[in-house]
Amino acid sequence: MDPEDDEFTLDYGHGQISVEIDGWEWYDDSIPVLTGDTAALYGEVEQPLFFDASIEADSMFVQGMGIYFYASPPADRPDVMLARGRQVGTGLLSVVYCTRKRWEIDMSDQVTAKELGLNVSSGDEKDVFKWFLASFLFGKRIQQDIAVKTYKVIVEKHGRDTPRKLCNCTWQELVDMLGEGNYTRYDESTAERLLKLCEKLNDEYDGKVSNIHEASENRKDLEKRLEEFEGVGPKTVEIFMREAAKRW
Repeated sequence: MDPEDDEFTLDYGHGQISVEIDGWEWYDDSIPVLTGDTAALYGEVEQPLFFDASIEADSMFVQGMGIYFYASPPADRPDVMLARGRQVGTGLLSVVYCTRKRWEIDMSDQVTAKELGLNVSSGDEKDVFKWFLASFLFGKRIQQDIAVKTYKVIVEKHGRDTPRKLCNCTWQELVDMLGEGNYTRYDESTAERLLKLCEKLNDEYDGKVSNIHEASENRKDLEKRLEEFEGVGPKTVEIFMREAAKRW
């Protein structure tokens, strides 16, 4: 297990889940975690919208070594043991013990435009932009309820429901809005990218997402143009097109 990777896969008997431990401390290459070692993980399950679940681990205790590996910086929440496993191959643990309730995760629950009160298939420009904004927020590894709450804070509470209104925000105002939605893991970078997104949309497409479609030769070209917006990757495009394709 390479500590520089900060990530491995946990086989807990009923499936697999990604485990991430940022910036391990006390790891010594002379005493690496070996195949067959029994380990206990402490942390929490993350359930990002449209992504597979993962564990963000605070620490891992390797029984045979008698050593704890800690994430850095230390989390400000109490350690909660999720699973005790045995490494059975490079980067793979086989669970010996698991707190089952922590693993009962519904992977099928995806927020739709309709659930946000949007009718993207109608072609209404305002709804298309709001779904683009929602897709942008959902496209990050963030909890579903946090992404939805943040969208509502920006669009419903503060009324930033058009590219021009969004661009009229200062960077700090956007950071504060993201904070209101508890989108704090990515607040500063997201605020910067949102400002660049609406600036590009205003400058190059007259503030209309539908104009991106009009300027595109085909779907491949449309997706390429969408990915040219900073912070918009394949996952955001996939989420956005799931609804937009009904119209386009």
